[in-house]
Amino acid sequence: MSSIARCTLAMVATTVLLCGIAPATYPVQAKPTGKLQQAEEQARTKAAAEIVSVARFAVSVNAIQEARATFATALTLAPRDEKTRKELADLLKRKKKDSPTKDALDQIAERRTKALAKAGELLAPAVAAYADADRSDDLARLVASMSSSGIPLDAVVAKHDLVWFEPFLDWRSKKDVEKLNGGWEYVDGAWCDPERVKALNASHATWAKAWVVGDDVHEVRTAMPFRTARQVLATVAAFRGFVLGYFAGEVDLRAPNVKLPILLTATHAEMVERINADGGGAPDAAALYHAGPKVGNPCYVSFEVKGQNGLVATDLAGTRFTLLHEATHQILFEFSKHSADSKRDPKQASWLVEGIAEFLPNYVLRNGVWEIDRRKDRPIMKGIVAEGGRGWCHDNAGRTTPIETFVTLPDMASVEDYHLAEGLAMFLLEGSDRSYRPRYCQLIETVHQVKSDPKSFGESFRGVELKTLESEFAAFCSALTFDSK
Repeated sequence: MSSIARCTLAMVATTVLLCGIAPATYPVQAKPTGKLQQAEEQARTKAAAEIVSVARFAVSVNAIQEARATFATALTLAPRDEKTRKELADLLKRKKKDSPTKDALDQIAERRTKALAKAGELLAPAVAAYADADRSDDLARLVASMSSSGIPLDAVVAKHDLVWFEPFLDWRSKKDVEKLNGGWEYVDGAWCDPERVKALNASHATWAKAWVVGDDVHEVRTAMPFRTARQVLATVAAFRGFVLGYFAGEVDLRAPNVKLPILLTATHAEMVERINADGGGAPDAAALYHAGPKVGNPCYVSFEVKGQNGLVATDLAGTRFTLLHEATHQILFEFSKHSADSKRDPKQASWLVEGIAEFLPNYVLRNGVWEIDRRKDRPIMKGIVAEGGRGWCHDNAGRTTPIETFVTLPDMASVEDYHLAEGLAMFLLEGSDRSYRPRYCQLIETVHQVKSDPKSFGESFRGVELKTLESEFAAFCSALTFDSK
């Protein structure tokens, strides 16, 4: 597929989707090994069962949206629970009307609170086992999973003296944080002192012996230092959890059974070299995702982001938005492969694909809580900002390309197109009391499963008066407010 160039006020960022038609594969997911991991798996299954009971009650009182989201929460805890997955799939197929009473919603909330508390009690021994065994990464991973599922953390945080460690965006014990701040690293299940870390980084400073640092879904491959790889992995992993939670029960996203590669380079020239080594082109991108029918398509990411003013960002802060833009593509496409059409070109509905990828990275994780960054401009590097899409939509409310025309465009041809796509994504997901969200999520699923056609927008928004939609969008943009800092 051809490249899509996107220039901003302070940088040039290009999204490139390259594909080849080939049969899709979906390997069997590996099960946990080791006594501690097996004990964790059993605890997760029991915790998920508590949450599933709430989902079933929600179905019984016609609270279908609540049921879908609750089933999805259970699956984040026990992703290999096929019985629960089938229950959710059957619920989605039934298209049962969502019509709960206020009393029913209050009962669901009460039951959910109790179920999440019980789930926390069931998982607490697994947390303690990892803490006692000094398994820093496993402890942090499990606590992060509990947090993303809505399980209260106060008890485990207090008991194990955990603190928020910003570089890894997770909870760690104070003693582990002291080590990490002192230059130690936790590598392959063991602590390495600063001298050992230095030697390891030197030994992995070439692509022939590059670092491969991963979790259960993603892996970062790089010749950069281990800490850099860990921070990039942490950033993507935390964001992945947010995206999956954000669309839980609304878009059918399932983890692929292969690791999703992120190839991380220090310079743009090095990134182009890696792309060429894999048979790709030589784009001007700061990052890109290769979209195609096979499972496990890579993201390429460079820390070198050049601004139009000549300044260059060479750290994660400068790369974050571009990285997460491409990660959004990777997550939504790769987590849709379980039901994707492997014979079609994935380049469809650019306005939707790019709009989501522009909107979601505006969410940031602060002290374990995801919240939208409400600044009007987008920070690029210290003292430098780029025009933000939501700010642009606010300033141009009522004067943008009509939605009816915009959704038919074959590609995003300008900065303004990207800005409009971002604002429209935010509106359809969050505006008008989320009344359009189910329709938009249906379209997200169709597009990322590579099953959309020119009629898909009309089918998803059947019965919606486009003039009304346009008017509501303009009012939504006009009403946007921003923080000064």
